[in-house]
Amino acid sequence: MKNHNEKKSSPKEFQNILDAIELLIKSDTYREIGNELLGKIDTKSLSPKQLAHYQYLNARYHVYIYRKDKDLEDLEYANDFLDEMTSSAFNSGYIIKDVRYLFTRAHTKYELAKTVWEEDRKPWLLEKARHITQTALRFNPENSSFIWLQEQLVD
Repeated sequence: MKNHNEKKSSPKEFQNILDAIELLIKSDTYREIGNELLGKIDTKSLSPKQLAHYQYLNARYHVYIYRKDKDLEDLEYANDFLDEMTSSAFNSGYIIKDVRYLFTRAHTKYELAKTVWEEDRKPWLLEKARHITQTALRFNPENSSFIWLQEQLVD
């Protein structure tokens, strides 16, 4: 976020920046500002954990916009960011344990399956959502969000 003439931000500073951006994205009033700030982050400077957070925040931004405008393209963007989050984490050896990230990924796939036009894509999305949900419930069987989602995903 700083220009090249300034000193590099420390990992703690980057985490603070991401946490602040998350608060902005959650707010209807400041969401666009949060998204603009996300766009200014040099992702090469982020640790694998911070990169996952960055990608999650991009996805959350698009989920919020989808809820407001019902434009399927935003849900697709969210899904892409969440898949990239998972892929980047895997490739770097980082294990995503944050339940919010996992739930958002599973729920986005569930929502996409309900709205996509391609009938052959729906079962694949639902299966991915089921897999993520079942895996999360193995580690946290009392999580009410995943319990609810599992009920929604029953054939």
